[in-house]
Amino acid sequence: MSEEVPHEISNEEKIIKRLDDLIWINAVIASELIQITETNVRNIQGKHGSITKHCVDEHGNLLKKVLQIVDEYKPEAKDILNEHIKYQLPEYPQQ
Repeated sequence: MSEEVPHEISNEEKIIKRLDDLIWINAVIASELIQITETNVRNIQGKHGSITKHCVDEHGNLLKKVLQIVDEYKPEAKDILNEHIKYQLPEYPQQ
């Protein structure tokens, strides 16, 4: 019987894992910054203020791009991010 030797993680694998994590972290940061920007605009404009349709559409496009990047490089995290930001997407019914 031969004993299995534990697989050591190579430097390349460590770098790839670190890049995966950075993609995920940056995607979350990007989605949060978009939300903060919209919230600040609403606060500055007061109760009756609103974000222009153009800005909402642009923010939606940015969020979709973030999801595409996450889907390409860290697909196991896409559902989590999508659940977090779906309310920010223009096509999501607002309540």
